[in-house]
Amino acid sequence: MKQDAGARSVRGIAITLGLLLAFATPVLARPNRPIVILPGILGSVLEVDGKVLWGDRGSFGHFADLTLPIDGGTGPPVVATSLIKQIGIFGPLKIHQYDGIFDVLVRDIGYVEGRDLFPFPYDWRRSSFDNAALLAAFVEKTPALHGEFDIIAHSMGGLIARIYVQQTDKGKRVRTVLNLAVPFQGSMSALYTMDNGWGFPANTLAGGLDAIHAAAMSFPSLYELLPRYGECCINGVPGKGDPISILSPEFWAHYAILPAQYHTAAGQAFIATQLGRARELAAIVEQDLPTGVHERTVVGDLQATRSRVYIDPARGTLGPWQEERGDGTVVLLSAANRHLAQTDPAFTSHQIIFDDDHVKLILQRMFDADAGQLQKYAGAPVPEIVRPGREALDVESVKIDLPAVLPAGQATAAEITVHTRQAVAPGDIHLAVTLGDGLGAPTPVLASETTTTDTGQVAKFNLTMQVPNKAGYYELTVAIPGIGRFAENTMVIMQ
Repeated sequence: MKQDAGARSVRGIAITLGLLLAFATPVLARPNRPIVILPGILGSVLEVDGKVLWGDRGSFGHFADLTLPIDGGTGPPVVATSLIKQIGIFGPLKIHQYDGIFDVLVRDIGYVEGRDLFPFPYDWRRSSFDNAALLAAFVEKTPALHGEFDIIAHSMGGLIARIYVQQTDKGKRVRTVLNLAVPFQGSMSALYTMDNGWGFPANTLAGGLDAIHAAAMSFPSLYELLPRYGECCINGVPGKGDPISILSPEFWAHYAILPAQYHTAAGQAFIATQLGRARELAAIVEQDLPTGVHERTVVGDLQATRSRVYIDPARGTLGPWQEERGDGTVVLLSAANRHLAQTDPAFTSHQIIFDDDHVKLILQRMFDADAGQLQKYAGAPVPEIVRPGREALDVESVKIDLPAVLPAGQATAAEITVHTRQAVAPGDIHLAVTLGDGLGAPTPVLASETTTTDTGQVAKFNLTMQVPNKAGYYELTVAIPGIGRFAENTMVIMQ
């Protein structure tokens, strides 16, 4: 894994951070300006005639029904009804419940949904340009937003916000935009999903890889999420090859796994239109925000994240895939929009970045009108692992190796690998691991450290756990004191 020279090391003390969080909740909190919340891709419930197609635990069974026509038709009348607050979705483009944001804004500060807090669900299959136009219409029909307001945007929601601010608002009403893990320069996860889907068993539940290909490639949003940073895609093999732009129609004309309908003139025209919008978006995110609009950007760090792909020039196939630092979905370079030194770090996964303790402090400081009064807020340290009598331990990345499918009722194993900047010794890092389905209390998981002094800057932990005797989607959560929480999803199936 490459080390980003501009990456920040982890700073602060876990115990101190916990105390700060305990005292950071405002005593006389009151909301600042109204807020609009824009979720990320997959983060809105989609319904047709009152039937949920996406947003519950049966979502993958309806995935093929979400396929959009590529001939200019509109498809079924899909309506985005709400943000997904209480369920996680399984797959590489993972999302999690948004209740963490609402807990801080509603419980701790006093925002009221419908009065000064406005979630903006949207059809995440559609182009960010189309959804930015819908956001503009939503603002115009909402009287509370006719004055100044702020935006909190997660993942793809940040691209919609950027288009709206640059092309419609232009600094008239929006005062602050908080970007949380926004793929300004795209995400390799978008291309990986187009190529591989979500892996077994999610692909099976969705009707097979062919169904995933047909549906995913019909979503204009995924083309706008394709990686655009330099040398993300190499025509060749590791150590030998030339950069290639996957926003070029020439690439897609020879892409090996394109479904048959995309090899037609109509299919290639559809792709060319989406790539044109992706290039337009690339130009927009490079522009400075209008005068008077303040932007704050949070980037996830420490997790191995797909960053580069090699393309076989003869066969048009993708792989191998290279990893670098990021939040598990978006690499640092993309989330920072090339300005890493001007960002705030977070240490949780992409799908739950708003549950990071540092992010919660940012929410309180930015959106509580009483923030800073009566010394209620102390300085916010960035956490690190402190080793008494020795240099503090900076963490480069955390990787969770967990099978995508677990057999119900059986014992299984997983592994956690922590890469550090300094030499790490057994006992330097402590983990708290749990497994849960979000419906009941999570079950603790035993983590046995196997770190040895000759491994240098790598700490390893083996997990042993008894898989619940109940089918469903589960989340393995790893808490590292002083750093944050990390999560990986799996599916438990009956045999």
